[in-house]
Amino acid sequence: MGTIKIISLSSLLAFMHISYASEDKCNLNCENGRLFSEYEKSDKKLNAAYRQLVIRLAPPQRADLRNIQRRWISVRDRVCDETETEWCSNSGCGNGSQIASAANERLECLVDSTNARIEELSNASKAINAGHEPVFKFSLKD
Repeated sequence: MGTIKIISLSSLLAFMHISYASEDKCNLNCENGRLFSEYEKSDKKLNAAYRQLVIRLAPPQRADLRNIQRRWISVRDRVCDETETEWCSNSGCGNGSQIASAANERLECLVDSTNARIEELSNASKAINAGHEPVFKFSLKD
C-alpha cells in the first residue's frame, strides 16, 4: 500500500511538471476554457432574449423569427468554422498549441457573433415596446 502512495505521489509530481513545463500551452488551454465558458453564458443569454421576444409575437411573426434565427445559427457556425480554417491556413495547425489557437479564434467568433445577435434581438424587443414593427434581420454576412 505504501508503494502505491509513493507511485501516486511521483505520478502527481511528474504530471505537475509536465503541466507547468509549457506556460504557452497552459495559457492557450486556459484561454480556451475561458472563451468556452463565455460562449456558454452568451448562448444562454441569447436563448433567453429569443424566448422573451417570441412570446410577444403573433404566430406569423414567430414563424418568421424562427426561420431567420435558424438561418442565423447556420451562417454564424459556418463563418466561425471558416475563421478557424483560415487561421490554420495562414498560421498552420501542425501542433497542439496552433490547434488550440485556431480553436480560440473560432470561440472568439462565436462569442462576438452571439453577443451581436443578443443586441439585435434586444433591439427588436425595444421596437415592440415603442409600438413599432420589429426587424428580424441579422448582421452576419452570408
